[in-house]
Amino acid sequence: MLNKNKVTPSHKKPSSTLGWLFLCNSINFALKNPSIDAAKKLAKILGTTVGYLLGENDEANLFKDPKMLQRFQDISVLPEKEKECLLTTVDHFIKSAKINLM
Repeated sequence: MLNKNKVTPSHKKPSSTLGWLFLCNSINFALKNPSIDAAKKLAKILGTTVGYLLGENDEANLFKDPKMLQRFQDISVLPEKEKECLLTTVDHFIKSAKINLM
């Protein structure tokens, strides 16, 4: 007598394979396409914006220049008083350069 509840291995394999393919594709999609919530959390942790993470910022290229990045890092570790003096001086040079370009 044939047992209708018994599933033969040939019936298990396709659905099992399809299940694994679906699972692998789902994981791959999630890794390549994080949810907006995940992107927001990552941006918050890094102290930036989702747009910046996606490269939608004009200023993004500024941080690709190793010399500029090193300058920012050097300034960031200075004591507050020296940092303030340096940034004030840089601000004055920038204003002067802008005025000379007029």
